[in-house]
Amino acid sequence: MTPQDDQIKKHRYTYIVPVFLIFFIMLFFVYSGTVPSKINEYVNLEEPSGQEEDVIDDSEIPNIQHTELPEEVRGIYWTAYTAGSVRGQQLLDYMIQTGLNTAVIDLKMDNGELAFVPVNTVLAPYVMAKPAIGDLDIFLL
Repeated sequence: MTPQDDQIKKHRYTYIVPVFLIFFIMLFFVYSGTVPSKINEYVNLEEPSGQEEDVIDDSEIPNIQHTELPEEVRGIYWTAYTAGSVRGQQLLDYMIQTGLNTAVIDLKMDNGELAFVPVNTVLAPYVMAKPAIGDLDIFLL
C-alpha cells in the first residue's frame, strides 16, 4: 500500500464517521421523546381551558329555498371580480338568453380571503378589505 492509498482511506473516514454520528444522535432524540417534548412547548396540545369558541347561532342563518334540479346542467364559471362588476350583470342576461341554468362563482380569493360580506359575523375577519361582491343575494335565486 502506498502512502497515497492510506491518505485516501483516512480522508474517507473523515466524512463517514461524522455522518453516522449525526444519524445516531438524531435517532436517540427521536426515540427518547426529547424532540416531541420540545415541539409541545411551541404547539399548544393541551386540553381547552374552558373557553368557549364562537358558536354559530341558527337564527343568523337565513332560510334557504331549494329549487328542483334540471335534467341538464349547463353553466359558466365566474371569478368574484367578474360577479361583482358590470360584466356579472351582462353574463346574467346572457345566461337568460341562451338558456344556461348554472353559474359557479368563486367566492374565495387566491389568498384565502372571502370576496363577499357573510351573514355570519364569525367569518368577518376573513373578508377582504374591499369585497369584490357587494351584494351576493342578487345572484342567489
